[in-house]
Amino acid sequence: MARNLSPVGFLFALMMFSAVAILSIRSPSRSFLSSSLTHTTLAFENSAPQHVKLSLQHARGNSLIELENPSDSVLLFSTPDSWFQWEIRGADITELQEDPPSLGFIRWHIPPLSTVSFTAKTVTLPLAVHHPVPHILTLSVTEINLDRGTSHKGTYLLQQETRMIQN
Repeated sequence: MARNLSPVGFLFALMMFSAVAILSIRSPSRSFLSSSLTHTTLAFENSAPQHVKLSLQHARGNSLIELENPSDSVLLFSTPDSWFQWEIRGADITELQEDPPSLGFIRWHIPPLSTVSFTAKTVTLPLAVHHPVPHILTLSVTEINLDRGTSHKGTYLLQQETRMIQN
């Protein structure tokens, strides 16, 4: 039993076919937006040379992110606004401050000698790490994937740069 398409239906089908064809032709060169969604972006700002430890632990689609600030000065740490602050150790909760969300990020003021934990949907390497200040930051990163039973460790020196942190 064959049905005749109305002119409107035919034009709609032709338009959908054209859209799919155009998108498939453009797909090999991924757009900036789609490529920027394949990693998490973080930013650090420090007022003197500093060492920071970042731990990413993930299982079953969720992550626990811990940032340790072992120095005597406040560290500014920008995270996606989808992250939730979970706990703080080594300082009172009233010492942890956050700036209002801006452009999809929250800037946290991490107190000296403290560790702050965040939760988020799975955060894995690669990470885009921005460090716009002239003072050296030594960043130790540990990634633990509990689903696969794997881990990765790396230490990076950053100074006025953006770097992709990968396995």
